[in-house]
Amino acid sequence: MRLTHYLILAGLITGLVLLCGCSSNMPAQAGQKENFTIMLSGKMLQQTDLPAGFIISRQGELATPEKVPQLNNTGYQGGYDLTADHILSDGSQETVVQSILVFKTTDPIDLKKFFNEHYPQLTNHTVTALTVSNLGDDCQGYQYAVPKGSIASIPDTSVAGTLILIRKGNLVETVNVIGINTAVNGSVAMNLAKVAEAKLT
Repeated sequence: MRLTHYLILAGLITGLVLLCGCSSNMPAQAGQKENFTIMLSGKMLQQTDLPAGFIISRQGELATPEKVPQLNNTGYQGGYDLTADHILSDGSQETVVQSILVFKTTDPIDLKKFFNEHYPQLTNHTVTALTVSNLGDDCQGYQYAVPKGSIASIPDTSVAGTLILIRKGNLVETVNVIGINTAVNGSVAMNLAKVAEAKLT
């Protein structure tokens, strides 16, 4: 997929933090409050955790709180994310995006509210809540579909996927399995979420 297509879709499918603050492969700078590479990189999915055909294409720290003022009232501290892609023979694409966000708050993050506030691009389209249980302290799941013609700049592109949100302590983890011009199997996201959640301990 061309970079311009990816950037447009990234804002639609990966949520506010990734949209507003590009992740980086660079380590934390001297004097930074927390080194999220050290804190979180070991909790991310590994190449061996992914289905056949997926290749990790990008990983790094998320935007600092100063770069995401929209999250100032949530206690957001920072985070880490990973992207893996699978290009199919017909040119369509499957993508896995995993993120772990760190919050400093005495109140548990409400995952339903988190989804509605930070994935507005999805809530404007067809979204179905899924039954998800036994992951972290709380969990929510959603299937979504964005038909062709919905993204003016790339009208021939459709997006469908499954998003799993997990809260464990002060961490919120998201596992998003996305199909670009292809359908995705929701069980892939569920299975990856179980593997990912087990690494949060």
